[in-house]
Amino acid sequence: MKDSFSIQSSLYAIYRPPYPDEIYNFRLSLVSLKKAACDCGTGNGQVVKVLANHFDKVHAIDISEQQLSHAVK
Repeated sequence: MKDSFSIQSSLYAIYRPPYPDEIYNFRLSLVSLKKAACDCGTGNGQVVKVLANHFDKVHAIDISEQQLSHAVK
């Protein structure tokens, strides 16, 4: 599988704009039971940080080890 983001992963973590709150609010309104979430293709983990405020447990998966090395801890 092609990994298109490893080479510029440090720049991606710095310059990628966040999603608007409206997107999160809409998606979260569709989920009643907030036990666990999975962010597939998490990249640098920007979405995981938000999900962690709403779910008991959050899993993050990405093909790029470089992206994961810049993920929010």
